[in-house]
Amino acid sequence: LHLSEMEEGATNETPTPCLNDEERFNNVLKNVRANTKEAAEAAGEIAVDSVHKEMLYGYHDLHGRPPHTEIADTDALYDSISADVKKVSQNAYTVSVGTPLKYGKYVHDGYDQPAGLKFQDKDGNWYTTKGGHIQGRPFLRDGIMNASDELYDALGERWKEGL
Repeated sequence: LHLSEMEEGATNETPTPCLNDEERFNNVLKNVRANTKEAAEAAGEIAVDSVHKEMLYGYHDLHGRPPHTEIADTDALYDSISADVKKVSQNAYTVSVGTPLKYGKYVHDGYDQPAGLKFQDKDGNWYTTKGGHIQGRPFLRDGIMNASDELYDALGERWKEGL
């Protein structure tokens, strides 16, 4: 706040010095930088939650055929979904959402395979999938797309806090 003149009846206190445009800009930039990482972390949490919802509820057939089961048969894939926030430059972060489990891509994209695919759950038990065509259930893509408005709002709110 810049006060160039004292109003009538005001005290004789010294007015608060005016921040010049450069100082104001630097303060805003500092706050936005600090909030950028928080915004990326918030986006990661929202994305993981949305992917989890998609895995549990998103794959029921709408064309009268029996519904697919949720993608949480052993919980290993569900539990492995995480977000990783990495700083890529002074003012930028990336958020990667996914799973380190090898079979996750087959569940996500589907596959054609004459022999079954073997995988191990988090407890060390081995499973073999049935061979043939398995319909993909793109839980990562769909979960993130379903949360796009919420992600956009969360990022905007975090960045506004820096202004």
